[in-house]
Amino acid sequence: FFFVNMPSWWNCLVTWFESAEEKKKKESFKNPPPVFEPPQMEPSELMSLAHIESICKYLPLDETRRWRRIYNSRKDGKSFTRFGAEVCNRGPTIVVIKAVDGHVFGGHADESWRTSAQRYKEAQAEAAAVARAKRCGQQYEAKHEPPNRTSRRFFGGDRSFIFALEPEAKVYLPSGHNSNFLYFDEACEIKGMAGVGMGGQPEFCGWFVDDWLDGGHCRGSPNCLTFDNPRLTKEETFQVDAVEVWQTSLEAIEKEEEFEASPGKPTGNLLDNQKNNADKMILELGMGRTFYSDNIG
Repeated sequence: FFFVNMPSWWNCLVTWFESAEEKKKKESFKNPPPVFEPPQMEPSELMSLAHIESICKYLPLDETRRWRRIYNSRKDGKSFTRFGAEVCNRGPTIVVIKAVDGHVFGGHADESWRTSAQRYKEAQAEAAAVARAKRCGQQYEAKHEPPNRTSRRFFGGDRSFIFALEPEAKVYLPSGHNSNFLYFDEACEIKGMAGVGMGGQPEFCGWFVDDWLDGGHCRGSPNCLTFDNPRLTKEETFQVDAVEVWQTSLEAIEKEEEFEASPGKPTGNLLDNQKNNADKMILELGMGRTFYSDNIG
């Protein structure tokens, strides 16, 4: 009896599956997946739309609306002094690095980049405030660690992350092993460790670029436990092709634009002003760097 009626039973089962699939299709048309809306930004020389989408998935909503490029080594020149002046104290940022071998990678800083000297002064001031409050029988919660060798090197919060974009896009979030998220040391006593980076520890960062913006290193796990990432470049050491830094906080961007538009505010800056070629020449001679933006146009 079962075999005689099997075609009818089988047809009912197939019809049920087909109707279930049709229902899923109809529901997908009613509720299509959200279309990615990229931030308002000028074209990037190092990132595609797909790259930007992969990064935005892990950003707070406020940081997905507008991006403003604040540093481009191909136009601003490979000067760490210029890099620091343009990038520090600008709120959350995206740093994108292209190595000569073609690998593209970088990271998201969830707070402003700050020099080691600035962070050390902040920590000292807070330590003094805590001591004064204690003497007066008051409570004062410090935002920064007491000044020591580690606090001078690493800072940042757990919304920071690093990423690879080429040859494959992937994001690496904090692992919880440590809080060594952001590294900026303009005068490190460890040879070759003056520069900027993210994750790991000195000499073993997730990624690090030296203070010439010419080279750096990438270490993967187990050396970089901060993000549990593999090596982001073909070799552990690499040569830098280009660096871009994007300001991502909508609030910070709008405040800066409001300030720049205020009456009496001079436009541009020292290095971009064509009247200051003499200043550029002095800086180039002192740092051994050329401002390539003069040769573009």
